[in-house]
This record gives sequence, structure tokens and C-alpha cells, in this order.
Amino acid sequence: MDNFKDVNDSLGHQAGDSLLQIVAQRLSAGTRRNDLVARLGGDEFGLLLREPGNNSELEGFVARLLEQLQRPCELYGSRTSVGASVGIALAPRDGTDATTLLRNADIALYAAKAKGRGSFCFFDPAMALGSQRRQMLERELQRAMDEGGLSLFYQPQIVLATGAVWRFEALLRWKHPLHGNIPPAEFIPIAESSGLIVRLGEWVMQKACQDAAGWPDSIGIAVNLSPAQIVGRDLCRMVDAALTESGLPTSRLEVEIT
Repeated sequence: MDNFKDVNDSLGHQAGDSLLQIVAQRLSAGTRRNDLVARLGGDEFGLLLREPGNNSELEGFVARLLEQLQRPCELYGSRTSVGASVGIALAPRDGTDATTLLRNADIALYAAKAKGRGSFCFFDPAMALGSQRRQMLERELQRAMDEGGLSLFYQPQIVLATGAVWRFEALLRWKHPLHGNIPPAEFIPIAESSGLIVRLGEWVMQKACQDAAGWPDSIGIAVNLSPAQIVGRDLCRMVDAALTESGLPTSRLEVEIT
């Protein structure tokens, strides 16, 4: 499911449980009697289609299912809409046992999420390499955070009329000792999906404020935050702590939502 965590954080776990029931009902209504619908855990569901048809027919089925899941629903007085991302593995092409098929469907699911919410992907063997790299980067990112392997670069923002620098934007960079520079477009989504983004964002905020506190009073700092850091998080506490510890005046900090 897409956005399930946002519902849990903003409306509470009872609303999240109700949403799971609604999704289960829609999945059951959208499948045939001899298909199997199961909740695998958390916000993940699995479908076993005994007669999926050809690829074109299967694509049409999944598209209709996604459309049904994206319909708005009422949850404790709030109207909300959550969709889903789908990974597809076909037997016997992608495996002949349950473990292999589930693993490959999961790999395809990550590829679908990378494309954007509300999409689906068929498993491709090349995806396994991307999955292995993603798992490696998640482990290495955790290590880099523990061992100080991340750094901030500062990009100047200039007043065109005068040419004066009035603010710097903090840019997070990761230079891996073996793999070289890992682009933010690759490791930030991994941090978001793994939950590391909260701790990472706190470090960026603290480090940026500390560095900016030593600059001239006329120069401010802009810090980017992921939406994942905001929903259900004590953002004000985190920002206030960084400002208090660094001594940076509030007027010199700008928070930008990516």
C-alpha cells in the first residue's frame, strides 16, 4: 500500500486498521473465487492468481485493481485516498516454488515503488542486481551514519541585483570508500523507505545550524527536509534543539520541503 504510514501517523492506528479492512474487502471483491487474497504483514498484501491469463490480460486486471484501491474512503471523519504499488512474478518463468516467487515479486514491488506510487512491474532478472545494490547501500548508509561517512556541502544563493551571497543551501553528500560518490537521488529514497531518514535529517539539521552559527550574521542557511520527516514527527522539537544547541538565530534558518 502507498501512504499507509501517513494514515497511521496522522489519524491513528485504529484508522489504519480500518483502512486495512477496506483494502482487504476491495481486493477480495476485485478477484475471482478461485484466487487467493492474503495479508502478508504490515501494509503488504499478496494475491495468488491461479489463471492469470496472458500479460495483456494480467496488466488490465492489475490496472483495474489499482483503480479500485485508489478510490477515496471515509476514516473517522476524514476523507482519504491511498493506492498501492504492485510487483508481479509469474510461474514457472520466475520460479516454481513459493519462496522464490514471493522473493521475486517483492523485488518487482521495489521496482514499482521506484517508478512512482500507483504503478506495477513484472519481475525481471536484472532487477535482482538492483535489489542487491539497494540492500548493500542500506547497510552501508547505516554504517556511514555511525562512522561519520557523510558530509555537507554548501551551495551559495546570490542576490542577482548586488551579487551578494545571502544564504547557503545545505547539500548532503556521501562518498563511499569503495564505491565512490553515491548520488543523493539513490541513497535518499533508501533512507526514506528504511526509516533512516529521520535520524539522517536530524544530523543534517544539527550540523548545518552548527556550521552556519560561525558565519557572518547576514548569511542564512537553508535545510531540506523530506516529507517523510514531517508526518507524525515532532519537527518543531527537532528544529528547536538544533537552534538551541548551535545558538543560531531562528531568523537565519529556512526549512525547505523537497
